[in-house]
Amino acid sequence: MKNKIIVRLFLQRKGDQKQLPHIPSETEVSFEDEAYDYTKHNIMTSLNKLYGDNLQRTLLKEHYRCHPDIIRFCNLKYYNGELIVYSDSSNLNPINIIKSVEGNHMRELTRGRRGTFNQRELEELNNLIMNQNNYSIKVHSENLNDIGKLAPYRMQISYAKELNSKEIEKDTVHKYQGREKPVIVFSTVLDQSAKAQKKMTFVNDPKLVNVAVSRAEKQLIVISNTDAFYKNGNDVGDLIRYIEYHDIKNIEEGRVISVFDLLYKDFSSRLMERKEAMKQVKANINLTVKKSCIQLYQNYLKKKCSNAIPLLMK
Repeated sequence: MKNKIIVRLFLQRKGDQKQLPHIPSETEVSFEDEAYDYTKHNIMTSLNKLYGDNLQRTLLKEHYRCHPDIIRFCNLKYYNGELIVYSDSSNLNPINIIKSVEGNHMRELTRGRRGTFNQRELEELNNLIMNQNNYSIKVHSENLNDIGKLAPYRMQISYAKELNSKEIEKDTVHKYQGREKPVIVFSTVLDQSAKAQKKMTFVNDPKLVNVAVSRAEKQLIVISNTDAFYKNGNDVGDLIRYIEYHDIKNIEEGRVISVFDLLYKDFSSRLMERKEAMKQVKANINLTVKKSCIQLYQNYLKKKCSNAIPLLMK
């Protein structure tokens, strides 16, 4: 039994303790030693559990996958600056944020099909791809097969498969570990609602954020309710601040809005402009209708008077 477990641990092929552990299938297995529990450990953490300080450790410092500006966040945040980056740095503006419009757009289904999702962030990705001219941020590939869409929640990915292009590869951050794409879009899902705040610990898991960021080879695009993460000293918040510090021009307001956003206390200023414009249109319509009614009434009076004059003359 122990040999089988060791094989399972080895097959995980993950030796980075800063990244996510293996996700096993739902099978009931008993472990004679917690160190062999492959539902909790990869090969590295299992060996650490068994041998402790007697195990010699070596960090593979050379990094070739991500653009230097992308991996620099992980290097500073998770690897104490120990990584030596050899990747290509020619790509401009490799890290970007699209701030979803004001309002709480996260939804949580608790009956039937359960899960957490944010449709507005999915629609923002669609709009970015289909209406590039509306954004200063540009996707660094015309081939949709070069794009990977990541999110912390399975339901977000389930809806992404329905709403976003089939050519875009979509998966949860946990399942995307070990893969990469030239362009990665990371949807953080949460908003400022009380329900979302209770989920912050999961989305801000350092290993999850490290994996999400380091899947991007040439460009990382984060679609997020940034205000939800700004307030707390957390990993997603630090990522947002890092991108902002790198170049404020890499942060852009979302373009997808809805009149239903007016139901929220906090809503986009562009919606207020639209609301005022709608008021003006309504006022113009009312004025036009009023003028038309007056004109019709005047015409009616003229006609009635013209018919009455001959009778008086008789």
